[in-house]
Amino acid sequence: MKFFKYVLALAAFGLISTSSSLQAQSTSAALVDVKMVDKTPSFPGGKEAMTDFITKALVYPEACRKNKTEAIIPVEFTVQADGRITDAKNIGDPEVDNRLIGEALKVVLAMPSWNPAEYKGGKVACKMVLPIQFKL
Repeated sequence: MKFFKYVLALAAFGLISTSSSLQAQSTSAALVDVKMVDKTPSFPGGKEAMTDFITKALVYPEACRKNKTEAIIPVEFTVQADGRITDAKNIGDPEVDNRLIGEALKVVLAMPSWNPAEYKGGKVACKMVLPIQFKL
């Protein structure tokens, strides 16, 4: 049975920083606020490539589809200095169906490495938020 795919909610690309600035001795190990970086993290290939990836990877949970459950799951994650995605978590309503939360987290963690943030000539880790909308 074909599953319905999600609609990706991106308010002005949908990426927002939630980190506070943390300075370490080496900028490669620092977690820097996205508002302070010289170059923000980006998905390889841009917005369209990210939308394509999520469209193909995300599966609307069958039980949620049957129950007509819809939600926006804001997923906070860290783009590490090497581009890996780590520390994904739901920062939205904890009462949302766990199957939707789990699927959103699974997809974000499965993303290919991003182009990392740059700060003062070095690559740095940066927290981001990507709201993913499940809509029938």
